[in-house]
Amino acid sequence: MGVLGGSGLVGASVAKLLCEREDIQVVLLGRNADRLAATIASLDSAQVSFTPADAADPVSLRTAFAPLDLVVVAAPLLDRLEPVVQAALDTGTDWVDVLLDTPEKWEIFDSLASRFEADGRVGLVGSGIHPGLPAVLIRAAAARKPLATAEVGMIVSMDWSRGIPPETAKEFTLEMANMKAGKLSGGQWLDLSWMSPKTMTKIDFGEHGKRSCAYMALEEIRRLPSVLPGIRDAGLAVSGFSPLVDYLLLPLAMAMAAISKRLAGPASRLMVWGLVKTGKPPYDTVLRLDAEGARLTVTHEDSYWLTSAVAALTATQVLDRKAPIGVKPAALAVNPEQLLRDLAELGASVAFDVDA
Repeated sequence: MGVLGGSGLVGASVAKLLCEREDIQVVLLGRNADRLAATIASLDSAQVSFTPADAADPVSLRTAFAPLDLVVVAAPLLDRLEPVVQAALDTGTDWVDVLLDTPEKWEIFDSLASRFEADGRVGLVGSGIHPGLPAVLIRAAAARKPLATAEVGMIVSMDWSRGIPPETAKEFTLEMANMKAGKLSGGQWLDLSWMSPKTMTKIDFGEHGKRSCAYMALEEIRRLPSVLPGIRDAGLAVSGFSPLVDYLLLPLAMAMAAISKRLAGPASRLMVWGLVKTGKPPYDTVLRLDAEGARLTVTHEDSYWLTSAVAALTATQVLDRKAPIGVKPAALAVNPEQLLRDLAELGASVAFDVDA
């Protein structure tokens, strides 16, 4: 199997986690052969090799994908996503990605859904923290106790001073500029405005206290009734970064990126500066589900690791033929209880409490 963006923070971590299974051979894919070689040296595993591949060059992609049964896409490539997906379909390669949700991304995958089905290919979209985990938590809880209402709160506190590659920061800013607010309400999807008070809620994160959170639109929540018909109200509510970033720098960066993609670079540098300046320990990533007497919490100190672990475990379910054919949000296609068990074995804290 391959990891596109294999020399990046998430890509290298996905590869490392996959190598914990002796039966998996991992091919790192990317534009920079020197960085790929350095990543392989750091992984120090005979299970890893690399092949140069440029997301802007469909021929190189098809050549790189041809021998692979699965590719995990961990590269920032929303502006050139469609030809990469087409290359995977042309070579009969299953797909898992860790890209954030945007309407443009789902337009591409929905337009190609019939081909995934016809070709017998798996396309699991959005595997990581968000998207990727919220609906997994809801489905795992619903397997133990029927649910009509489920809300997931999330805190992401990172040490941004570790550095973010410029392309990743730029892609992150472009994705944030396209992010939408929304939740499932009364069995129907409700689009929200970032300026609406209905977008905000208070979540009790236990030892982390109560936080103001905003409902982030996720396709896995929008499409949740397709696998849980009894669910009526559900959402992911995300805590902010800091007042400076939330109320000044983030709106400014989103406006800059929305005006022109040429401004995405300066906007991302502005965002990163604010995140570095205002970030402070303890660094922790927490997802907490509260749903009608069921509480499920997943915690890890490193959000990059947690994203990578969910993606790697999703990929192994595809490799083990435990994922359905076709395009689906990853969180609605994986076995949720197995993923959480495996996540705990890898080192995440997973706590589940259900009232009798």
